[in-house]
Amino acid sequence: MLYKIIGKIYDKDKRIARRLPHYFPTYRSFAGESLNQILRYASSPRSFSPQGIVIEPTNHCNLKCKHCTAQTNDEERGYMDYEFYKRILDTNPQITCLMLSRYGEPFLHPRIFEMIEYAKGKNIYVFTYTNGVLLSEDKIDRIFASRLDEINFSVEGTGEEYEKNRGISYDILKRNLECLIDKRRTTGSKIRIGINMTEIDGKDDNAEAVKREWQGRVDYIDIGPLVGRRMSIRTASCRILWRNTVIRWDGTAFPCCIDMNSSLALGDLKTASLKEIFNGDKAVSLRESHLKRKFPEVCKYCGPIFG
Repeated sequence: MLYKIIGKIYDKDKRIARRLPHYFPTYRSFAGESLNQILRYASSPRSFSPQGIVIEPTNHCNLKCKHCTAQTNDEERGYMDYEFYKRILDTNPQITCLMLSRYGEPFLHPRIFEMIEYAKGKNIYVFTYTNGVLLSEDKIDRIFASRLDEINFSVEGTGEEYEKNRGISYDILKRNLECLIDKRRTTGSKIRIGINMTEIDGKDDNAEAVKREWQGRVDYIDIGPLVGRRMSIRTASCRILWRNTVIRWDGTAFPCCIDMNSSLALGDLKTASLKEIFNGDKAVSLRESHLKRKFPEVCKYCGPIFG
């Protein structure tokens, strides 16, 4: 009930009421996130502690989608070391939610299923975003075995519209997604299956096509703007800065996923702890600039749906 009330308050983003019970499932995690946001409303440049994190298994991708600026930058490519990944989780017992993806395709990581299983062994809610192309029947079986909580398929349309952007047959995605849906039904798995649709050219017919194809077959369809696209000028501080930390495959920490050119690096988890970085000088300085309405360029045009 409490999360439904919060969802009505933050009515610009319909995902909030649906996701909060999973992201902050315990009283402790809810209290921690509440304190984070209370400190934001109190204009404190320091926050309490991240209850959830984003970890990038890899920034390699098997596709070259036309809309994806993350795959066109000159950032070094690599895979997160599994032992380093375990250390992040081991040293942050407050974490209750983990997004295992960022700019690459997570199922390219050779130990992705072990990463999921390790987090689940700590009772962490784990979700990911994928283009779905690599999900063979064997991988789908391993998804169920790993106890992944939520998987989101990224699309921009169906048929030729999808193929124009992704450069690969829509039938591959459709086959893999239908296989996952069918196996969920036969196994009784509780995994949540969603579609994350990016509006590239503002074509309503693309969104309608996706809805006709998948509404009622998946748990939800989220339709949102392209990450990093300029929207209206920000007028308030970003709630993500008091909540979140994004960890790149190499251990570099960032405040959010919008920073595709890595302009707001906050520190390195190989030389500092997550808690030290979360309230380190760079993080505090960034929050101070937001409180003063002096937004860095990457934040200036970021819409409220992202924070």
